[in-house]
Amino acid sequence: MLKPKKVIPSLAVAILALTGCGSTTDAPGGSGGSGGSGGTAGTGGSGGTGGSIPEGLATSLRGWCMNYVDTCGFTYYGSVDECVSGIFEYYSQFIPNIDDPSCQAALMSYLDCGAALSCQELDMINNSCDAQYYAIEEPCGL
Repeated sequence: MLKPKKVIPSLAVAILALTGCGSTTDAPGGSGGSGGSGGTAGTGGSGGTGGSIPEGLATSLRGWCMNYVDTCGFTYYGSVDECVSGIFEYYSQFIPNIDDPSCQAALMSYLDCGAALSCQELDMINNSCDAQYYAIEEPCGL
């Protein structure tokens, strides 16, 4: 079962590397976002259909999702691409500072940690990535 606390850290362990602030990668699939009313999307923002995910964050999300979907076989998401876009969309709605490079770096650290967890640890509420999870709060405005 998907644990909300671990979704942020596990699926998006590290969002944006400090060196990757300017690049973007198209989100696979993406759903019809509001493009301005929710979270950090803003007018003409990245919340619409096929919104973009910063490159470093996309890499960390993909690593976490490969562990979650492919290695562990958790079925909340049907594919790695669905996992990446679903988690980024979720984070975009609930993390006020998701566009901030320090927030993205903290998320990437958490996701990268989760990508290396065993399936048993990944399914736990508390695991060895708790420190990275709590380190997200301040830079991400939670």
